[in-house]
Amino acid sequence: MFRRYRVLAGAVVATALLTATAVRAEARPSVYWTDQFGSSSFDVGTAIAVAPNGDTVVYGAVAGAVVDGFTAGGPNDLILAKYNRSGDRKWIVEFGSPAMEHSTRTIGLASNGDIIVAGTVVGDSFTGFTLVGSSDVFVARFNRNGRQLWLKQYAASDTQLASAVAVSPSGDIYLAMHSDSAFPDGTSGLTTVFGGFDAVVTKLDRKGNVKWSRSVGTSGDDAGLGVTVSRRNEVYLVGSTAGELPGTGRSGGDDDGFIVKFDKSGTQLWQDQSGDVGFDSLTAVTTNARGEVYAAGSTEALHGGNVVGFKDLQGARDGIVVKFDRLGAVLWANQHGTPGIDDDLSIAVAKNGQVYVGGQTDGAWTGFSNRGGIDGYVAHLTPAGDTVTARQFGTSGDDSNSQFGLGLAMYGNSRVLVTSSVDSTSLWGHESAGDLDIYVAALPTP
Repeated sequence: MFRRYRVLAGAVVATALLTATAVRAEARPSVYWTDQFGSSSFDVGTAIAVAPNGDTVVYGAVAGAVVDGFTAGGPNDLILAKYNRSGDRKWIVEFGSPAMEHSTRTIGLASNGDIIVAGTVVGDSFTGFTLVGSSDVFVARFNRNGRQLWLKQYAASDTQLASAVAVSPSGDIYLAMHSDSAFPDGTSGLTTVFGGFDAVVTKLDRKGNVKWSRSVGTSGDDAGLGVTVSRRNEVYLVGSTAGELPGTGRSGGDDDGFIVKFDKSGTQLWQDQSGDVGFDSLTAVTTNARGEVYAAGSTEALHGGNVVGFKDLQGARDGIVVKFDRLGAVLWANQHGTPGIDDDLSIAVAKNGQVYVGGQTDGAWTGFSNRGGIDGYVAHLTPAGDTVTARQFGTSGDDSNSQFGLGLAMYGNSRVLVTSSVDSTSLWGHESAGDLDIYVAALPTP
């Protein structure tokens, strides 16, 4: 069931600006519009994108029928919805296999308005395909009106898990995943297997045919968690590694974050690894018009690891953003958070250079109290990476999950759009449809 709710932007209450690792926060977020929907069971919004005209596309997974007349294909199906700039829903599509599917944390919008989504199918396959491993990955293309143009399933001999997808200006599609077996490389060959799970980035043409695949890894478990492509068709893969990537000379702890740059032909240009004792990862990545790169994630490093700009931990885990130039040099790094556990899960850069990250916390940003369990947040960094502002929102339950993410996208310089899940109780005045609902919100930028 769908219920859209719109309120006028309200008054903002703020504290004074603090340091780069502190926060200026609003006591209660104002919104342009919001929506909450789902089945009677567990549903999650994982990815969001905004078209140049302000149309918003939301992607996620649902555990039951949401669209009238749709028969659920398996334990989990996938859902894709489109809204106009005012928050009116234009259409919604639900699709799936007889098995369980998981949606990625990002989606892509092609220059003609087509929508590219991806995910993982577990235990069975889509019509016309055969499951090769315990789980395969898939990519699907829809036109701007929600009609599916094609869906393709890709497999190796065992387990693949898709994390993110991106579309280049020329229309090529890039998929980030992790695989514990060799993956087709677009020729007659397969990717290198380093050990355990490896991070993989795959390039597809606009019809979904594999052009090349590249693996990144160590003898431990490594994960490809985010991917983006610049206006120059430069490809960036981020993730986590349990070992030391060749040539980095770094292995900080249980897991480190990494970023690798490829050219459009799949040649690796540079890589960087950072971390300290504890678990660190980079989960999201984006670029600006100049080709500079921003990677977001989380750290448990007690004293900032090996990245200049990181500080002592503010809680059990902090959010991080690192900005690189095109050659891989660190331009700045920002570490931020609450006294609790914080994860940056998505990132976007506005046209004016302001940086926004979406994440989750079980703590409370300055000026807020945690409403219960896990709350979502949007944090704001200046172009210089110095000052952080934030707004936190949630209910008495768990309103985000690092496994599924909190999707974030920018519309111009004026608004930030987010999607995730809300646990049972209402958020921004909505009624609950089931155990866990999908929410969408258009918020004024801080």
